[in-house]
Amino acid sequence: MGMMTNLDANLVSGECCVARLATRDPWIVPPEVSLAELVDEVFLKHAISFVPVVENGILLGYVDTQIVRNIDREYWMTTTVDDVVESTNEGNTVSSDMSIARLAAKISRTGRRKFLVTDTHGLVGVIALSDLTTLLKVTSTGG
Repeated sequence: MGMMTNLDANLVSGECCVARLATRDPWIVPPEVSLAELVDEVFLKHAISFVPVVENGILLGYVDTQIVRNIDREYWMTTTVDDVVESTNEGNTVSSDMSIARLAAKISRTGRRKFLVTDTHGLVGVIALSDLTTLLKVTSTGG
């Protein structure tokens, strides 16, 4: 016990890629869903705060609780995810083959805690700062 495996060492050293830590097959929503339905059926029901927006297999971006909080609740029934989606861009999206070290540097540089993970075929998953902290806890305890 206490010895790191090669996989653990590769993860910590940054030689591993984001795809290994990402949450695959995350909950997704289509753009036509109302914010009321998003909150009730996704955020609250599944205890998540960040969800990719996908239409016909194409990743459009994401919506999170921070975005929804900025919309008055009285408008949630008539406002759709498409109205508030944060489109994919270099700031909120990382490649599935990005190293853990580069991801950690990006988190440090931007202050962003969650990213969409993509490859040439589209959405691979979601990765969060908490995924990295979990990795660090596991490897530091040898678990």
